Amino acid sequence: CFNSGDTVWEVTLDGEDHLDDHGHAVAVDGAGAIVVVGSTGVTGEDTNIYIVKVAGEDGAVVWQRDVSGVGPDVGYDVATSSANAIVVTGTYLFSLKAAAAAEIYTAGFAPNGNEKWSGKTTTDGNGRAIIVAPDDSVYTTGDIQGPMGPDLWLERRDAAGAVTADALLVVDRRDVLPEARHVAAAVRGVRTRGARVLRDAIVA
Repeated sequence: CFNSGDTVWEVTLDGEDHLDDHGHAVAVDGAGAIVVVGSTGVTGEDTNIYIVKVAGEDGAVVWQRDVSGVGPDVGYDVATSSANAIVVTGTYLFSLKAAAAAEIYTAGFAPNGNEKWSGKTTTDGNGRAIIVAPDDSVYTTGDIQGPMGPDLWLERRDAAGAVTADALLVVDRRDVLPEARHVAAAVRGVRTRGARVLRDAIVA
């Protein structure tokens, strides 16, 4: 018997190269398994996106994998679908060219950890938050480089990972309220200068 708030179990994970490892977000799937996303230090590559699934009963590692660009690569958020599939978003560096910067990375994984789909933006940016709607559509938000600096970015993908029509919403940074950084549960309607109106994009 546990008292409210007692620690049932805790797990410490050390990456393969035993460098700096960070957890940034956690999600629980319908079967009670826990999925954590963050970054793991890799010799010669800075960091890779790090995804770990553990059993809800005791924290035993079910599987773990990293996603390697040329670094630094970081996973910032994770969510699960009705079928216990996993979606993640973060930042991924694709090139070591002097002018290169990290792009937004979004990917879907089967419950066993196999990658089902992945995508990236063509413009520099950071994926900050991701959710799965009741129809298993995937919504990702973050910031993307605009002419005046970072702009708010929102993308919708279907359950198979395909970008849907009218999926991209770019908001001028002058119109972004502080709480817009934490878009997660619902976006009912956004009106901004130079941006399309997106209404009822996410089912509450």
